[in-house]
Amino acid sequence: MVLDNALQAGAQLLEQEAAARLGMSRTPVREAMQRLARDGMVEIRPRHGMRVLPISPGDMAEIYDLLYGLESTFKRYACWHSKPA
Repeated sequence: MVLDNALQAGAQLLEQEAAARLGMSRTPVREAMQRLARDGMVEIRPRHGMRVLPISPGDMAEIYDLLYGLESTFKRYACWHSKPA
């Protein structure tokens, strides 16, 4: 839900709420929340569940750098493969 942007920055969700929404037990939900916390995407708050963190300016710069590189690569690929045989 975090990666699909179904939960936006600032959204809060208890473990049991997430488990119910996803139709699974709390254990895999807890493990997923812990992994997202290690990746800096959420903040785990004892007895309050987790809160989705906003994307930092540094992360946005990194995302745009990656997209720029992918776009350049795709353009070269498209030009190379669109030449008549």
